[in-house]
Amino acid sequence: MMVSDGPRVSVVLPIYNGAAHLRQSIDSILAQTFVDFELVLVDDASIDESLTIARGFQDSRIRVLALSENRGLASALNAGIDFAGAPIIARQDQDDLAAPDRLAQQLAVLDDDPGTVLVGTWARIVSPDGAGGWLATGAHHHPVADDVLRLRLLWNNPFVHSSVAFRRAAFEQAGRYGTDPVLSWPEDYDLWVRMAPLGRLANVPAELVTYRQTLGGMSNVNRERIRDGVVRIAAGNLAKASGCAPADPRIQALARVLNSVPTPTATMTEALHRASAFLRACSRTAPSRSVALAAMRARWAAKVVVRSLDPRWGSLSND
Repeated sequence: MMVSDGPRVSVVLPIYNGAAHLRQSIDSILAQTFVDFELVLVDDASIDESLTIARGFQDSRIRVLALSENRGLASALNAGIDFAGAPIIARQDQDDLAAPDRLAQQLAVLDDDPGTVLVGTWARIVSPDGAGGWLATGAHHHPVADDVLRLRLLWNNPFVHSSVAFRRAAFEQAGRYGTDPVLSWPEDYDLWVRMAPLGRLANVPAELVTYRQTLGGMSNVNRERIRDGVVRIAAGNLAKASGCAPADPRIQALARVLNSVPTPTATMTEALHRASAFLRACSRTAPSRSVALAAMRARWAAKVVVRSLDPRWGSLSND
């Protein structure tokens, strides 16, 4: 429950069998240059040493919530946010690292514009190097501006979950993290779609999170399930924005093509119909006449046509 005299920010870090990298993740938050925060560690009934590690830190900013049974990520996050005390909630994952100025930069965005409800950051991706270390293997450089983020949210998730900070009021108004294992998966994309109508969106254009990518990580273990969930949410978004039914085969195919999911080869006529539905959805979602946004819409409409005609082009960049 929120308290009026508590910290400005609650960093909520859910844990499940995360002992391997948990200390580093916690240390990266404790080293923030912005100091008016609490760190809420939510142990989701781990069976390794995670809870012992969490309770071993001697820092008054840390509060530990130990769940008696495993609830899953979305439910654990909701419990942690209920337990937290601040009006701004920031996310952190058990194996990721936050740059020292991550919170400071995000709070600057939120303070500068009270109408912004959600702000993420870019992320550096690292993978095991085979010798016990980590090697930089890529980055998430998602769009920064509200209108472009709103457009991309139509068919995919332009936020790194472990990088976001959001206003508690918007989170509650949007209905919190959904816990339905089918309809609310992936839980972050589902929430951002519901939060977007409540205010502006932003990403800080700096790699303020280091994201560990491993074979056993959630994004790899649940790759197909996440993909199917993204396509389902995207189809609903595109249908609503274009005035079509979610079950319309054209909308279903469009959602798959936009996310590089294998789809049977289409005729030129069908490919152009998909591109037309896409542009209609774009114009209703982000009606800005800016040159940059118009170029983005045109580029993606072209990708829809190319990917529809030849699925081998499905690996085209999603930038």
